[in-house]
Amino acid sequence: MEHGVQLPVPTRQGDTAWRRPTYAMLYRMLSNPIYGGAYAYGKTERTLHYDGGEPRASTRKPRARWLALIPHAHEAT
Repeated sequence: MEHGVQLPVPTRQGDTAWRRPTYAMLYRMLSNPIYGGAYAYGKTERTLHYDGGEPRASTRKPRARWLALIPHAHEAT
């Protein structure tokens, strides 16, 4: 990155480390409803499925199945 921007990342020890952002970090941050000023609840659930014989945990629900989504609940960040 040409500007040397770094974002805080929690470590396993409970500390905070500063690292260069990845595409995935930026996507998760910008697609989070709170970034746009919305309140969202019930976005995730733990379900177990098998992919090629290996167990996988799914956590993200489609937006239509979220328990609450209130646009303009607070000022956007």
